[in-house]
Amino acid sequence: VTRACRASELRLTLGTRMLGAGHRGDFHLGAQTWARAERDGTALLGVTEFQLQTVARIDGIEFPAVDTELRQGGRLVCLLTTDGLAHKVWSPLGGRVLACNDRLRDQPESLRDDPSGAGWIVRLLPVDLDGELANLIRS
Repeated sequence: VTRACRASELRLTLGTRMLGAGHRGDFHLGAQTWARAERDGTALLGVTEFQLQTVARIDGIEFPAVDTELRQGGRLVCLLTTDGLAHKVWSPLGGRVLACNDRLRDQPESLRDDPSGAGWIVRLLPVDLDGELANLIRS
C-alpha cells in the first residue's frame, strides 16, 4: 500500500515525465521498465528511474539465469528492498537471456546511479523484436 501511495504521489508530481530521462528511442512497458534495441540484434532491458523512486533501498536483485526464456509482460527480475519487500519487475520484451549485469549483483543499489545506461539489467536475444516493440511506448 505504501508503494502504491508513493507511486500515485509521483504520478501527480511528474505527470508526463514519468518515464524518466532515458535514451531517445527507448521503448517502455508502462512506467516500470525500458527496452533498447542494439545494432547487433540483441536488446538491453532495464528499470525506469520512476520505478526506482517507488521502492526503498535495494538490498538485492533476483536475476533470471542465462539462457532462460523470458516472455513479454512476464517476470524480468525481483528487487529485494530494505523494507523487506520483493518487487516484481515485468519484462518489456520476450527472448533468451544472454547476460545479466554482474555489477548489480555485487552492488544492487548502484542501479539508481544510471538506470537507463550502465544500470541495464539483462541483455537478451529477442524472439519478435518488431512485433513486441509495437506493444510498447516509445520515448
